[in-house]
Amino acid sequence: MAALTGFTSWVGVLAGCAALAALSLTTLYSYLLFHTLAELFSIIIASGVFFMAWNSRPYHKNGYLLFIGIAYLFVALFDVLHTMAYKGMDVFPGFDDNNLPPQIWLVARYMEALALLFAPLFFRRRVFPAVTFGCFLTISLVALLAIFHWKVFPDCFLPGVGLTSFKIVSEYAIMAILVVATALLLRNKDRFEPDVLRLLILSILATIATEFCFTLYVHLYAPSNLLGHLFKIVSFWFMYQAIIVTGLTKPYDLLLRDLQLEIEERKKAEQVRENVERIIRHDIKSPLIGLQSMAKLAFEDKLNDEFRALLPGLMRGVRNVIGLLDSTEKIHQMEKGTYAPQAVRFDLLEVMHDVEASLAPLTKARQVRLVHSWDSGPAMAQEASLLSGEQFLVEIMLTNLVKNAVEASPKGGQVTVSWHIENNRLRIDIHNQGAIPEAVRDTFFEKFATADKSYGTGLGTYSARLIARAHGGDISFTTSQAEGTTVTVTLPCPKASD
Repeated sequence: MAALTGFTSWVGVLAGCAALAALSLTTLYSYLLFHTLAELFSIIIASGVFFMAWNSRPYHKNGYLLFIGIAYLFVALFDVLHTMAYKGMDVFPGFDDNNLPPQIWLVARYMEALALLFAPLFFRRRVFPAVTFGCFLTISLVALLAIFHWKVFPDCFLPGVGLTSFKIVSEYAIMAILVVATALLLRNKDRFEPDVLRLLILSILATIATEFCFTLYVHLYAPSNLLGHLFKIVSFWFMYQAIIVTGLTKPYDLLLRDLQLEIEERKKAEQVRENVERIIRHDIKSPLIGLQSMAKLAFEDKLNDEFRALLPGLMRGVRNVIGLLDSTEKIHQMEKGTYAPQAVRFDLLEVMHDVEASLAPLTKARQVRLVHSWDSGPAMAQEASLLSGEQFLVEIMLTNLVKNAVEASPKGGQVTVSWHIENNRLRIDIHNQGAIPEAVRDTFFEKFATADKSYGTGLGTYSARLIARAHGGDISFTTSQAEGTTVTVTLPCPKASD
């Protein structure tokens, strides 16, 4: 099938070259006939682009296509005037038939080039058809008055001189505009199917070749003029394939491309929200397990004094569940990279106390000791433990990491949380005696990476890294069978002004 497609493509290219060669032969009979046929080809296609864009506008939000369509209608009108003004047609007596055609030509080409330049602006903006029509109509009327009535439009061809500097400079200016238009198309390449983008760029490149040819001719029937019109035919053929053929045979590739993109964006948004919901469900497990344990104690101990001592932990667990539910949108924004935490100073030692209390049932069940250490002693710990950010999010992060460390520790083992200040950044090392399995080391912080835990979702370390990075920090780890595992969190220390 691929070979057949390649064969038919080459057949199409050869057929096109044969058609151009046959059209060129008409110059042997009459150059005027060749010019009229070449211009009619582009006029018909430009009009077709307009009708395609205009009549399909209720079904798409493609401002680029509608803007180009309206512009090409006016380009077609000026190409009609250019054809009628050409030397030998004698439609406009009293005007220099060597100078008038290139004047009208320049207006059409400037209009086409500028339309291609500004059209990418309407990928994300609405096109108002009445305003757009009004702008192009105003420009057209001013140009026509400057050429036919006021006669102030600069000369483009003078007898005995040939092309004027204005004409040559204008052609190069048009080429420069088209180069920028191509760059803008490439910057917005996601807005087109690859085949449509390729055809549009080929159309613009052929137009650039056309304009270059029209900087070289010495009279209107010169070979470079002939070559320029052949390139123009090629340019409009590519535009025909990109807009008209694609719009009719593959409407989803052109007319409904925006709808496709919108559907894809919604799918991505739904996936992000689903991931966030999984993260929240994962993080809610810990406080719910704690609440379950406390409820069991309450049932067994029948509300004695020991249970009353557990009431602060019960309230803390309830607060954590409510906080997790409230943080859903924040995690969603973190996944998209758009969340900025509210900078509020808090005491990290208090946070760690809450983390330790919430994980007490787990550490007791696994007989794991949780130990803290500071480089510079308790006094320095108290001073350096002040952080700036969102306390509850940091608590979620540390709860996930310490919980993972406790679960990975052997029975009767120890988890050490140590604190260090380096270059105005706080480093928190969470060490346990277990080693991370090699199978998950490369994906340890990715979604759904879990170390053989039947109840695990692989979201704890993922959400922890989201939170750390949202606070201007990061998370890394080292692991080995001999040394165990150390997960390192770095966070910026608050400035004195915070």
